[in-house]
Amino acid sequence: MNAAQWYQGHRHFVGTITPSGNTVVERITLGVLRELPQVSAHFSRTPVFGTRDPSPDVYASEGQLAAAQLLAHARPDVLVWNGSKGGTIGFAHDRALAAAIEAQTGIRATTSMLGFDQLLKARGVQRIALVTPYADAGHTKTVGCLVGEGYEVVADGHAGLADNLSYASLPLDDIAAMARAVATARPQ
Repeated sequence: MNAAQWYQGHRHFVGTITPSGNTVVERITLGVLRELPQVSAHFSRTPVFGTRDPSPDVYASEGQLAAAQLLAHARPDVLVWNGSKGGTIGFAHDRALAAAIEAQTGIRATTSMLGFDQLLKARGVQRIALVTPYADAGHTKTVGCLVGEGYEVVADGHAGLADNLSYASLPLDDIAAMARAVATARPQ
């Protein structure tokens, strides 16, 4: 396949907004899309600094909206906030963020957490096991949020990390070990 054929095959464009310190999103997104050659991903970042979140219970959405506006120039089919904070502060915040992005850009918007929720509901999954990279407080809030959204968290584990950059440094073997451990609870 030559470059022109490859380009013509891309019919759908996804704009992805991610925290500035995340070094995983592009690789994982491109890996997933490898099986969907008609879809191409385009990325923008929003500032996330240090180990302390200056607004731990809400989004500081100015950066996310600015990143969405830049991605809107490429006219993607959808804009996606590809961060997990909504799983800690509540899906209502993600719904509000998606609505704000849509209002500003005129492009359909969602978040990774809303996609997660939609997928699990479509498959009738309510009993889940959870693994996060977070420290105790963030992990506890995430479990509480998911329970508040109607999920039964039958097992959970976390790595105890405190900042966005360290999350990407977690070895895959450690993630796999945590996943195997919580899987013994037989979530759906």
